[in-house]
Order: sequence, then structure tokens, then C-alpha cells
Amino acid sequence: KVKDCSKLDGGGWKLVRHVPGRSQWHPARDHLKGTAVYGTPSPEPSANPWSIKFDKTPFNEFLFATGDCTRWLITRKWAVYGNYANNPRWIEKSSQKNGRYQARWYHRWNVPHEPWISINDHGPSVHSGHIVYAGNNFGNIHASRVLP
Repeated sequence: KVKDCSKLDGGGWKLVRHVPGRSQWHPARDHLKGTAVYGTPSPEPSANPWSIKFDKTPFNEFLFATGDCTRWLITRKWAVYGNYANNPRWIEKSSQKNGRYQARWYHRWNVPHEPWISINDHGPSVHSGHIVYAGNNFGNIHASRVLP
């Protein structure tokens, strides 16, 4: 049975973007600004990729999670936004650690498949399957190790 990720860390999460298990990440190229809209929203884990508009929705944290909730992390919105390359970013808690820590991520405005959000530093996470977000249909092992 698939766990309900919306109940993680006290609940109250709203699902705004989804990609099923496949060999590619999200089609979005909006750098998580919440302006990409595509597909048909569905609660089903096997549903085709979809995204709703959330750029005007007030929030201060992101929850990134796999469909079965085995890999997840919570981070502040300000930790995701910005222009950085292999810089430490704050994670509030994750499926690996119940406390605040940092991991090295990428978010360069000129790279359409970013940000790269991962539970651990980006490099090791590619091989261990701990990437939890990327865009622009990026594939390769960055997706196949997480989205089988």
C-alpha cells in the first residue's frame, strides 16, 4: 500500500507537481516558481506527469517525496530559490535524518532542468538514488535510480 506523503511531519501538504515512476523527471522548466501547468491532476501514483499553478500560493516550505514516501525531504522555500552551483543548502529534515542539516545542490538559472534537489550532496545522490527533484524531462541515472 502506498503511504500518504501529505501526512509527513504533521501533514498539511498540498501536492502541486507529480511525476510517475519512469526514466525522466518533471517536464517543468520553471525552476520551481510554480508557473508550469500541464497534465491532469490525479492522486494516483501511476498518473501521467502533471503540475498545477502555485506561484501565487503562500507557503514557506517544500516537501519533495517519492510516490511511496520512502525518500523525502523538507526544506524552506528560500533554500531552493537562488542561483548556486554545488553549494550547501539547508534541509529541515528528511527520510535519512530527523533534524536540520545541509546538502550540496545546484540551481543555475541558465540550466532548464534545475534545481537539483537531493537528500545528500548531489554527486553521491545521483548514484545512490537520492535525487528528489529535477525538471525539463531530464533522464539518465539521475531519474532511473529513483523513478524505476
